[in-house]
Amino acid sequence: ANVTPDFPVRMQGYKSRTDKNTGVHDDLFLNVIAVSDGQSPILLVAMDICMMRSSDVNTLKEEMSKAAGVEVSDILFNASHTHAGPAVLPEGEQDEEIGREYFAFILPKAAEAARQAIDDLSPATFMAGEAPIHIGGNRREKDAEGKVKLGVNPEGPRLENCTVWHFVREGKPGIVLFSSANHGTTLGGDNLLLSSEWMGAAVRNIEEARPEVRAVFFQGACGDQNVFAKDHKNFDQVAAIGKQASESVLKALESTQELTPLPINSVARNASLPFDDGTKQTLAVHGIRIGDAIMLGMGGEAFVEYALHIRGLSPAKSTIVMGYTDGSIGYLPTKQALAEGGYETMAWKKVPGARPFDPSMEETLKKEL
Repeated sequence: ANVTPDFPVRMQGYKSRTDKNTGVHDDLFLNVIAVSDGQSPILLVAMDICMMRSSDVNTLKEEMSKAAGVEVSDILFNASHTHAGPAVLPEGEQDEEIGREYFAFILPKAAEAARQAIDDLSPATFMAGEAPIHIGGNRREKDAEGKVKLGVNPEGPRLENCTVWHFVREGKPGIVLFSSANHGTTLGGDNLLLSSEWMGAAVRNIEEARPEVRAVFFQGACGDQNVFAKDHKNFDQVAAIGKQASESVLKALESTQELTPLPINSVARNASLPFDDGTKQTLAVHGIRIGDAIMLGMGGEAFVEYALHIRGLSPAKSTIVMGYTDGSIGYLPTKQALAEGGYETMAWKKVPGARPFDPSMEETLKKEL
């Protein structure tokens, strides 16, 4: 579903940017992939948006559930985390009007996309693969005094693989689901044009190179990962990074292997993370199993260390770990990051009523996953 607004909207991704968009550089989409074993289907939803709070995602899922006849708990939602997309009331935002018109605009489109995905179900062969990707890296740079700032940390943890799932359908377009862990921040806060960022550019390049497929991006655990963008941020860089990402996906497609697609399961629940004052924060956790493959999403800006941890434990032949899934409560840092400080560990101060996590949250979250 094309979810590009035909009216001005507030944009999300930079707190200092308060003006509404002045135009559209490229269209935004909400994509729905239906997967079924012939019985109960699940829906994998990917949207070109920065993030949403859990309550809004639940409302969106309810509309899709009614339209498609799918259980709400069997619908996984992932935001691409483009910083050039519309704002839908973020967690803790005081202005209750932000993004409400746009949210009402997308609800019927999401419902229709869910219905169409179910109607389009057809037999498929399930393939998966990976390829190196080098479009970004760890952004927690330390200065001469050891203080952490947003920059480039070549020694920091990173996930330099792009994971690809390919659903090959006879007589119908194949579906290429791909995931990488890098912020959609090629453009800066001065940009007032809506865009799906490098992720959308990659999708367009893949579909141009492989007209027989439709590509869908799912954002990884990129809480501490940025794309390599120079200071003079512009759409030429968006295109260049998107092209580089698409080349990784196309390379992965050349080496995919067929996986067993059954059984298919969906498990959605809430984890409980500790704040430093003893109170708790609810975090959405959603796991999908498609035979030999696993997809696991967290409802926050998860540091890449969590993805590396899960991939190290996973018995699956292909594993995708995502942030921004079923909502977002903000950054999910590690114990080490909380001790070091830096932007991600202090971002909570900008949210009214928010509190910092207790350092034990890393151990708690890993157990919950």
